[in-house]
Amino acid sequence: NGLPTILNFNTATVPSINQLFDIFTEVHYRAAGITVSTSKTYDKIFVENNATVIFNGTPAVTTSFFVENG
Repeated sequence: NGLPTILNFNTATVPSINQLFDIFTEVHYRAAGITVSTSKTYDKIFVENNATVIFNGTPAVTTSFFVENG
């Protein structure tokens, strides 16, 4: 339908999101100590709320990658 799937991760444990059509996925990381192992393509990625995120792999972003001050 063209609407993005919005995922909010408020803890360091990030579940697998392999079944989603990733290009329409908007992800918000909001916790310390998050490690993301992926090389998928996402619509938008946000790092918020003083989160610390380590990306293992090379995720691609089609629209925006936003890191909040803090």
